[in-house]
Amino acid sequence: MSIIEISENKAYKIESVKIKGKKYVNIRQMYKTRKTPDEWQHGRAGMAIEVADLEQVLKKMKVVGARPDSKFKELNLEKGNE
Repeated sequence: MSIIEISENKAYKIESVKIKGKKYVNIRQMYKTRKTPDEWQHGRAGMAIEVADLEQVLKKMKVVGARPDSKFKELNLEKGNE
C-alpha cells in the first residue's frame, strides 16, 4: 500500500487487491479533517482497475488529461443528485 500526499489534507491510497481471483489496483481518495488532523479518512471517490487493463487505462488518462481541448463534464455530487 502507498499513500501519495497531494496536499496537507488530500492524498490517494494505492494498493493491490484480489477480488474473486482477479488482481486489481485499488485507488482511493483520502482526506483529513480538523477533528482528525493526523488520520487519513476514505473519501467517496475511488476505483479498482484490473491489472491486465492498467497500462491501457493509464495511457488513455494521460492523453485525455493533457489535451488542451479536453471538455470536462461538470458533475453535481450533492446528496440526492447522484
